[in-house]
Amino acid sequence: PEFTNYTNGFSQRPSERPLTKFEQRGLRLGHDVWDLLYQRC
Repeated sequence: PEFTNYTNGFSQRPSERPLTKFEQRGLRLGHDVWDLLYQRC
C-alpha cells in the first residue's frame, strides 16, 4: 500500500498517543521529539 505524509514533514506528538519512556528520556536530555504522520492512500 502507498502512504502519504499528511503533515508535510514532521509534527508534534498527537495528544491521544502516550509519551514513551524513550521520548521522556530524550526530552529530559534536551532533544526535540517529532512524529511522522502517514495516511494510507
